Amino acid sequence: MGGDHALFFFDEDVALHRCSHWLQTDLSDAENDRDHITKVYDTFRGTRTISYPHIGGRPSDLTFHDPELEPVIEIHSKHGTFEWFLEESIERGYRVGFAAGSDDHYGHPGAVYPGPHIGHFATGNGLTALYTGELTREGIWEALKARRCYATNGARILLKFQVNGHWMGEEIESAGPPRIEVEVVGTGSIERVEIFRGMECIHSEEVSGRTGENRLRVLFAGARVRGRGRATRWDGSLKAEGARILGAETVGFIENRDRIVGVRETGLEWGIFTAGDARGFILELDRAVGEIEIKTAPASFTASVGEAMERPVIVEAGGLGQRVEVGRAPAADGPREANFEYVDREAGLGAHAYWVRVTQLGREVAWSSPVWVQVK
Repeated sequence: MGGDHALFFFDEDVALHRCSHWLQTDLSDAENDRDHITKVYDTFRGTRTISYPHIGGRPSDLTFHDPELEPVIEIHSKHGTFEWFLEESIERGYRVGFAAGSDDHYGHPGAVYPGPHIGHFATGNGLTALYTGELTREGIWEALKARRCYATNGARILLKFQVNGHWMGEEIESAGPPRIEVEVVGTGSIERVEIFRGMECIHSEEVSGRTGENRLRVLFAGARVRGRGRATRWDGSLKAEGARILGAETVGFIENRDRIVGVRETGLEWGIFTAGDARGFILELDRAVGEIEIKTAPASFTASVGEAMERPVIVEAGGLGQRVEVGRAPAADGPREANFEYVDREAGLGAHAYWVRVTQLGREVAWSSPVWVQVK
């Protein structure tokens, strides 16, 4: 009970416990099972142990949380992207950092690609980056416990995020408006860097800008459910009227079943899956006029090309953040670095969780752990 959790032990001689004896015939030690996460807390509280809530097939239940044992939570793995988990932790007021991993079941940590089972393994592995003074067992452990870390969906993006000179993971007080500093070095062109206060985006730094060409981007995002079988199938078609399609290129394709087929001047078809992430394509048009008609199982609609070029058209499709976004494509060769400051003059008195999300053009993403600020 309590969902999937991974346990990390600093010491080598820790007694191990099963969560159950499912599929086991020898029940002689069944009394040592820890069949509820609260029993795990009781067993390992006071030891050098980290309980790592993650999603996998059985999502962790954040109704249960031990601040001593759980400094971070997992928001991306080969199972998908779980920003809803991040959101729930913030809404509950938990002081947890954000991490990502593989969880591929095949023993290839950090080098995992989507598998054939779309219901379970629909994305690539994530990575957790740590700020530590030494690359040792002690240094890594201290950084995780301090929440001085950030998560990515696989790209080795460099992210430095501070509030009033304090690192991600810290809890601080501020006598005035918090001053936020962000430095990013990407692995590709950076589309935007967003600063959040809680779940409100208070600043979006548009790094790449929008192309002046007639390039229209269509993105599909989200997941069906929190548990197994979460991937959304966006197989569908697009018909263009009033403008000719000159070409199409993929965005964020990582699954070998993602594909674009049958590109014509008047339309195209595709097969795309998402599992909390975003994937899609960019159309090169001869002119920015007319309409496009998109048909998929989760959502079907018609959009004006001219209006979408001016302001993105977003169609919600239920589930967990399922949606389609149609808008002008970002500039293709934008900067790979961003460095800026932002002062939150609208911050009210009280406690606030500040965090940053970095998005590259190829849909590679990084999420900082929060800095918790008590504004006085």
